[in-house]
Amino acid sequence: MDVGCANGSLARIRRTLPLCQYTGIDVFPDDSYVNGENEKFIIAEPEKFDTAIAGVGRRFDAVISRHNLEHCNDRDKTLSAMLGSVVQGGQLYLSFPSAESVNFPKRQGTLNYHDDSTHVGSPPDFADVTKSILDSGFEIEFSARNFRPMVDRVRGFLNEPRLRKQNRLMAGTWAYYGFESIIWARNSASAG
Repeated sequence: MDVGCANGSLARIRRTLPLCQYTGIDVFPDDSYVNGENEKFIIAEPEKFDTAIAGVGRRFDAVISRHNLEHCNDRDKTLSAMLGSVVQGGQLYLSFPSAESVNFPKRQGTLNYHDDSTHVGSPPDFADVTKSILDSGFEIEFSARNFRPMVDRVRGFLNEPRLRKQNRLMAGTWAYYGFESIIWARNSASAG
Protein backbone atom coordinates (compact mmCIF):
# COMPACT_ATOMS: atom_id res chain seq x y z
CA MET A 1 0.00 0.00 0.00
CA ASP A 2 1.30 3.39 -1.02
CA VAL A 3 -0.01 6.04 1.38
CA GLY A 4 0.00 9.46 -0.25
CA CYS A 5 0.56 8.00 -3.70
CA ALA A 6 0.71 11.17 -5.78
CA ASN A 7 3.66 12.52 -7.79
CA GLY A 8 4.44 9.51 -9.95
CA SER A 9 4.83 7.05 -7.11
CA LEU A 10 3.25 4.15 -9.02
CA ALA A 11 5.75 4.53 -11.88
CA ARG A 12 8.70 4.40 -9.44
CA ILE A 13 7.31 1.33 -7.71
CA ARG A 14 6.57 -0.42 -11.01
CA ARG A 15 10.23 0.01 -12.05
CA THR A 16 11.33 -1.83 -8.90
CA LEU A 17 8.44 -4.26 -8.41
CA PRO A 18 6.73 -4.69 -11.78
CA LEU A 19 4.46 -7.57 -10.69
CA CYS A 20 3.31 -6.34 -7.28
CA GLN A 21 -0.35 -5.91 -6.36
CA TYR A 22 -0.51 -2.14 -5.80
CA THR A 23 -2.95 -0.14 -3.69
CA GLY A 24 -2.53 3.61 -3.53
CA ILE A 25 -4.44 5.95 -1.25
CA ASP A 26 -4.44 9.73 -1.34
CA VAL A 27 -6.65 12.77 -0.83
CA PHE A 28 -6.18 14.33 -4.26
CA PRO A 29 -7.56 12.81 -7.45
CA ASP A 30 -5.02 12.45 -10.23
CA ASP A 31 -5.78 11.74 -13.89
CA SER A 32 -3.21 8.93 -13.85
CA TYR A 33 -5.20 6.93 -11.28
CA VAL A 34 -6.90 4.13 -13.20
CA ASN A 35 -7.95 1.01 -11.34
CA GLY A 36 -6.47 -1.87 -13.30
CA GLU A 37 -5.74 -5.55 -12.89
CA ASN A 38 -2.81 -5.01 -10.51
CA GLU A 39 -3.67 -1.52 -9.27
CA LYS A 40 -6.27 -0.09 -6.98
CA PHE A 41 -6.55 3.59 -6.09
CA ILE A 42 -8.55 5.02 -3.22
CA ILE A 43 -9.31 8.74 -2.90
CA ALA A 44 -10.20 9.75 0.67
CA GLU A 45 -11.41 12.94 2.27
CA PRO A 46 -8.64 14.55 4.39
CA GLU A 47 -10.80 14.34 7.53
CA LYS A 48 -11.32 10.60 7.00
CA PHE A 49 -7.87 9.65 5.70
CA ASP A 50 -6.95 7.45 8.68
CA THR A 51 -10.36 5.72 8.53
CA ALA A 52 -9.93 5.03 4.81
CA ILE A 53 -6.51 3.45 5.43
CA ALA A 54 -7.88 1.30 8.26
CA GLY A 55 -10.83 0.31 6.08
CA VAL A 56 -8.55 -1.25 3.48
CA GLY A 57 -7.71 -4.02 5.97
CA ARG A 58 -4.57 -5.67 7.33
CA ARG A 59 -3.16 -7.36 4.26
CA PHE A 60 -0.03 -5.68 2.94
CA ASP A 61 3.50 -7.01 2.79
CA ALA A 62 4.72 -3.43 2.55
CA VAL A 63 3.30 -0.01 3.40
CA ILE A 64 5.10 3.02 2.00
CA SER A 65 4.47 6.51 3.31
CA ARG A 66 6.89 8.91 1.69
CA HIS A 67 6.38 12.47 2.87
CA ASN A 68 2.74 12.00 3.75
CA LEU A 69 2.53 12.11 7.55
CA GLU A 70 3.31 15.84 7.73
CA HIS A 71 0.18 16.54 5.65
CA CYS A 72 -2.23 14.53 7.83
CA ASN A 73 -4.85 16.09 10.08
CA ASP A 74 -4.50 13.30 12.66
CA ARG A 75 -0.98 11.88 12.45
CA ASP A 76 -1.40 9.44 15.34
CA LYS A 77 -4.49 7.79 13.87
CA THR A 78 -2.96 7.77 10.38
CA LEU A 79 0.24 6.12 11.63
CA SER A 80 -1.79 3.62 13.67
CA ALA A 81 -3.89 2.75 10.59
CA MET A 82 -0.74 2.25 8.49
CA LEU A 83 0.84 0.03 11.16
CA GLY A 84 -2.38 -1.98 11.35
CA SER A 85 -2.22 -2.58 7.59
CA VAL A 86 1.12 -4.43 7.65
CA VAL A 87 1.01 -8.24 7.85
CA GLN A 88 3.27 -10.09 10.27
CA GLY A 89 6.75 -10.05 8.78
CA GLY A 90 5.80 -7.16 6.48
CA GLN A 91 7.58 -3.84 6.31
CA LEU A 92 6.82 -0.16 6.77
CA TYR A 93 8.83 2.58 5.07
CA LEU A 94 8.18 6.04 6.46
CA SER A 95 9.85 9.34 5.60
CA PHE A 96 9.00 12.87 6.71
CA PRO A 97 10.76 16.23 7.24
CA SER A 98 13.14 16.40 10.18
CA ALA A 99 12.42 18.66 13.15
CA GLU A 100 15.48 20.72 12.22
CA SER A 101 13.99 21.58 8.83
CA VAL A 102 12.08 24.49 10.41
CA ASN A 103 15.47 26.25 10.65
CA PHE A 104 16.72 25.50 7.12
CA PRO A 105 16.83 28.23 4.46
CA LYS A 106 13.65 28.87 2.53
CA ARG A 107 13.85 27.44 -0.99
CA GLN A 108 11.69 26.85 -3.99
CA GLY A 109 10.79 23.15 -3.82
CA THR A 110 10.73 22.92 0.02
CA LEU A 111 13.86 22.92 2.12
CA ASN A 112 12.35 24.71 5.11
CA TYR A 113 9.38 22.82 6.57
CA HIS A 114 7.21 25.91 6.24
CA ASP A 115 7.96 26.33 2.51
CA ASP A 116 5.10 23.90 1.86
CA SER A 117 1.79 25.48 2.85
CA THR A 118 0.13 22.03 2.95
CA HIS A 119 2.32 20.90 5.87
CA VAL A 120 0.29 20.72 9.07
CA GLY A 121 1.69 22.24 12.29
CA SER A 122 5.27 21.26 13.12
CA PRO A 123 7.25 18.35 11.67
CA PRO A 124 6.36 14.91 13.05
CA ASP A 125 8.31 14.13 16.22
CA PHE A 126 10.88 11.43 15.37
CA ALA A 127 10.96 9.99 18.92
CA ASP A 128 7.15 9.83 19.17
CA VAL A 129 6.82 8.18 15.74
CA THR A 130 9.53 5.66 16.60
CA LYS A 131 7.87 4.86 19.95
CA SER A 132 4.49 4.29 18.25
CA ILE A 133 6.11 1.93 15.77
CA LEU A 134 7.92 -0.04 18.49
CA ASP A 135 4.81 -0.14 20.71
CA SER A 136 2.91 -1.72 17.79
CA GLY A 137 5.23 -4.73 17.74
CA PHE A 138 7.56 -3.59 14.98
CA GLU A 139 11.35 -3.77 14.97
CA ILE A 140 13.26 -0.85 13.54
CA GLU A 141 15.55 -2.13 10.78
CA PHE A 142 16.94 1.29 9.83
CA SER A 143 16.29 4.80 11.01
CA ALA A 144 17.88 8.20 10.62
CA ARG A 145 16.64 11.36 12.31
CA ASN A 146 18.48 13.39 9.63
CA PHE A 147 19.14 11.11 6.66
CA ARG A 148 22.41 12.16 4.98
CA PRO A 149 23.67 9.47 2.58
CA MET A 150 27.27 10.23 1.65
CA VAL A 151 27.08 10.39 -2.16
CA ASP A 152 23.99 12.62 -2.14
CA ARG A 153 25.42 14.77 0.67
CA VAL A 154 28.61 15.40 -1.34
CA ARG A 155 26.54 16.21 -4.43
CA GLY A 156 24.51 18.65 -2.34
CA PHE A 157 27.65 20.23 -0.90
CA LEU A 158 29.15 20.76 -4.37
CA ASN A 159 25.95 22.28 -5.77
CA GLU A 160 24.93 24.33 -2.74
CA PRO A 161 26.67 27.65 -3.62
CA ARG A 162 24.96 27.77 -7.03
CA LEU A 163 21.60 26.57 -5.72
CA ARG A 164 21.62 29.09 -2.87
CA LYS A 165 21.99 31.91 -5.42
CA GLN A 166 19.22 30.40 -7.58
CA ASN A 167 16.94 29.86 -4.55
CA ARG A 168 16.21 26.26 -5.54
CA LEU A 169 17.19 22.70 -4.71
CA MET A 170 18.03 19.52 -6.56
CA ALA A 171 19.09 15.94 -5.85
CA GLY A 172 21.50 16.08 -2.96
CA THR A 173 20.19 19.23 -1.27
CA TRP A 174 18.02 17.36 1.21
CA ALA A 175 20.92 15.02 2.08
CA TYR A 176 23.33 17.95 2.49
CA TYR A 177 21.02 19.53 5.05
CA GLY A 178 19.58 16.35 6.57
CA PHE A 179 16.01 17.32 5.65
CA GLU A 180 14.51 13.83 5.80
CA SER A 181 13.78 11.55 8.74
CA ILE A 182 13.52 7.92 7.65
CA ILE A 183 12.26 4.82 9.44
CA TRP A 184 12.21 1.32 7.98
CA ALA A 185 10.52 -1.22 10.26
CA ARG A 186 9.33 -4.84 10.18
CA ASN A 187 6.17 -6.13 11.85
CA SER A 188 7.46 -8.74 14.28
CA ALA A 189 4.25 -8.95 16.31
CA SER A 190 2.89 -12.44 16.86
CA ALA A 191 -0.15 -13.29 14.79
CA GLY A 192 -3.33 -13.72 16.68
